[in-house]
Amino acid sequence: MSAVIVNILGQNWFVDRHGWKKVPADAKLEDYHTPEVKSIQPVVNQTIEIKVASSKPGSYYTVTKSQHHYSCTCKGYEFRSRCRHIDEIKEKYD
Repeated sequence: MSAVIVNILGQNWFVDRHGWKKVPADAKLEDYHTPEVKSIQPVVNQTIEIKVASSKPGSYYTVTKSQHHYSCTCKGYEFRSRCRHIDEIKEKYD
């Protein structure tokens, strides 16, 4: 819908896709700015899970990467929010 100024029962109204706004009698359409709406690309939050071998044979931890945040299922990450498993994945994939 384009913007218009209409007179209803002696009152002027600026009308656009955002609604109706009462304006002075001498109002001109060019006095009012209707912002353009531009489309944006949605950000897809991709989560990746990678199994990393533990120092114990046959045992694995899961490193999860979401956007730029990493987490790990090991105790080191639980206590320090850092671990060698995340460092290993960052070194390989970043």
